[in-house]
Amino acid sequence: MRNFLIGIIALAFLSIGNWYVQSGGFVNKSDFEEVVEHALKYRDGLKVIHKEKNQDYGVVVYHAEDEELNENLYLGFFKKTNEEWQ
Repeated sequence: MRNFLIGIIALAFLSIGNWYVQSGGFVNKSDFEEVVEHALKYRDGLKVIHKEKNQDYGVVVYHAEDEELNENLYLGFFKKTNEEWQ
């Protein structure tokens, strides 16, 4: 029985650790800058051109180049609900 409980606890820690690594860590969702940085963290070749926010909405304009040298502008829209940026 003891080995079974140790196995369950180890599995729980592995699952939490795997989630933590994949999500890039814990993000303070009440901080607009941190949420934007996390959202764009794993996307190569992006350059933020402009960020603007008010109390309820945030917009990020960013530039991206693909492998064929096509350049594109993108717009990221963030909304604050329950004191957290989504």
